[in-house]
Amino acid sequence: MDCFRLEQCFISGMQDTEGIILVVDNDSDVLFTASLILEDDFAEVHTVQKSDAVFSFLGKNEVDVILLDMNFSKGATSGKQGLNLLEQIKQKHPAVQVIMSTAYGDIDLAVSSMQKGACDFVMKPWEPAKLISRINKALANKPQLETEQLEEDKPATQSKLVFQSKAMQDIMKLVEKVAATESSVLILGENGTGKGLLAKEIHRLSQRNKKPFVQIDLGSLPASLFEAELFGHAKGAYTDAREMKKGMIEMADGGTLFLDEIGNLSPMLQAKLLTVVQSKRIVRIGEMEERAIDFRLISATNMPLEEMMEQSRDGMPAFRRDLFFRINTVEILLPPLRERVEDIPLLTSHILQKLEHKYAKKELKLSQEASTSLKKHSWPGNIRELEQVLERAVILSDSEVIEAEALKLRGIHQSPNTNTSESLNLEEMEKQAIVKLIDKHKGNMTKVAKELGVGRTTLYRRLQKYDL
Repeated sequence: MDCFRLEQCFISGMQDTEGIILVVDNDSDVLFTASLILEDDFAEVHTVQKSDAVFSFLGKNEVDVILLDMNFSKGATSGKQGLNLLEQIKQKHPAVQVIMSTAYGDIDLAVSSMQKGACDFVMKPWEPAKLISRINKALANKPQLETEQLEEDKPATQSKLVFQSKAMQDIMKLVEKVAATESSVLILGENGTGKGLLAKEIHRLSQRNKKPFVQIDLGSLPASLFEAELFGHAKGAYTDAREMKKGMIEMADGGTLFLDEIGNLSPMLQAKLLTVVQSKRIVRIGEMEERAIDFRLISATNMPLEEMMEQSRDGMPAFRRDLFFRINTVEILLPPLRERVEDIPLLTSHILQKLEHKYAKKELKLSQEASTSLKKHSWPGNIRELEQVLERAVILSDSEVIEAEALKLRGIHQSPNTNTSESLNLEEMEKQAIVKLIDKHKGNMTKVAKELGVGRTTLYRRLQKYDL
């Protein structure tokens, strides 16, 4: 049986339990053990044995915390299957807390899990008390579903954008003017520059800020689900349509509709979107009635739409000219991080404050060398890369002071004596070799130890000896 439900236990004299837990593992014995451990401490415990059944389950049931195995194929130990599933879960169900679980773990798997959205990482075999404690901690820190799907809360009292550069100050002056209007806005910029945050800022400053802000990631939305997700459906419209469902465009009624990655749409889907943008009306699948929807449109892409209008795709322009002019009353180009270097210290401070809370650290800060390294880096992944680099460094650092070596910025950090005459000191040569291999293998200590021909314990003693 792929999944079953353990009904909530009501035992006289016991404190009410809470929390809906889903355990995902390909081993039926592990699922049985998890049920025995957890059923008395949480309101509901469900199990799924096949990874491809997870989204079917999540589509029909509320879940607070998922305990997710990292390997589902026989003999697999890399954790890639679990990490891929984790990414998909966080994209589609961002408010669900995910704890990764494996018998084949190391620090690199833990770091990767945290960076991809897991809230914790536990090793098998589980210690019952610790496992229950970890799940309770996840429940306590469960975030509210924000703008991945729908925001109906009151607007924030201040901006989440962090900047001090002249380029960003000029952009914010434009944003303040545009926000007061009903004009459509197209935000351009590389991945990771903060296009989503800028869209939220326009909504926050607008007259619609007490109404929903609905974000749709068109880049990750399968073509087969386009109409159902955007327009909604009537009950019984197709096999799995057991209930009526509002589309995400309808959810934005009165508020702001943010279409992210709009450049990824096929010409056919662009035509369907254009009809809605022009008419501000939608028809749910399985219905005939048109519904008028009042929304303010903001779009974003990292793709060159003007060039795409001159290119062919499926016998049509890669991007429709009529749709381009509908979404582009005002165009805002966000500069990459390498062109706003003066914002890096402020962004770094802001990110470290969030990481202090996330990892229970106190007064995190960078060494002078680390700060200089951040300013010299080219940041191809922009702010998203800066967040990833800092989070990894915080996870790996034992101290509150983060050194340049912990940042692992390729092409920035140089080991001692790299630009001086070669040292014949054996210890110095060994230290340089370790530093180069850590950079080569991106911090994977298992691979570093293997290439050095030593055990991990020996390697860690060397790291401690050379203060690496």
